[in-house]
Amino acid sequence: MRYLLERASEASTWRGIIALLMSFGVMLSPEQIESIVVIGLAGVGLLGAFFPDKKNA
Repeated sequence: MRYLLERASEASTWRGIIALLMSFGVMLSPEQIESIVVIGLAGVGLLGAFFPDKKNA
C-alpha cells in the first residue's frame, strides 16, 4: 500500500494515467478525439504546474 501511495504522489504516474485514459478515445469520431486530447493535455499541464519536480540529492 505504501508503494502505491508513493507512486500516486509522482507526476509521472498521473501523466501515465491521463495518457492511458486518452487512449480509450481511438474508436471515437475525430471531433471527440480532438476534445479528449485537449482535455488530456490540459490535465498534464496542470500536473506539471502543481507537482514539484523531484530533485536528486
